[in-house]
Amino acid sequence: MKKRCRFCGDMIDSNDLECKHCGKVLSTKSTSEPDGGGVVRLDSWQQKSIPAWVMYLAVGICLLCIGIMYAQGCDRNEDFREDAAQQESADESPADR
Repeated sequence: MKKRCRFCGDMIDSNDLECKHCGKVLSTKSTSEPDGGGVVRLDSWQQKSIPAWVMYLAVGICLLCIGIMYAQGCDRNEDFREDAAQQESADESPADR
């Protein structure tokens, strides 16, 4: 029986463990082994190509940038309110006082 390779899409024999077209390994587990059930191991960061400290640093920098942008927005809003108050006081004529 034939099936399609999940990597390249070419037809291969269903018993093949490696695709003869793209060379990818199709199955490394035996069928008797239980599936992980979607469980992620806690030490999975050790297998990643990016160290955990780099990810923590990137998240920290992003949070710092968000804080800086928030502070700048607050300052601009305060300046806008001051300018609006000055404009209102300048718009009042001396007869209205």
